[in-house]
Amino acid sequence: MKPNQALIALLLLIALIGGVSAYHELKLSQEPASWFVSSRVMAGSLVFLWYFLDSNERHYVRSKWLNIGVVAIALIAIPYYLFRSRPPGKRLSAFMRCIAYVVLLGVFGLAGSLLIFAMN
Repeated sequence: MKPNQALIALLLLIALIGGVSAYHELKLSQEPASWFVSSRVMAGSLVFLWYFLDSNERHYVRSKWLNIGVVAIALIAIPYYLFRSRPPGKRLSAFMRCIAYVVLLGVFGLAGSLLIFAMN
């Protein structure tokens, strides 16, 4: 598997999470706790999978603390990883692509919600 495939899988999962959330909102019910927890675990696993694959591809030696950080505080650890793993001159570009990807995650979550709302 390539790092980009993990990112695409995460986009699709976020769209699904948005759709499930919208479905339960329409039905005036809460998402089952099992879905809430499992979907977040899947999302975190896909983030870690991307990090694992990307760092292997770049021959970047992962530390135990960075591994924990990617799981526990990804919003801080991922930019740090990008800064450390990219050569000078490529760091800003990697950070900007990361920001664009986070925005795209929001768009996919919204698209999943809107799709469910449009179907009802």
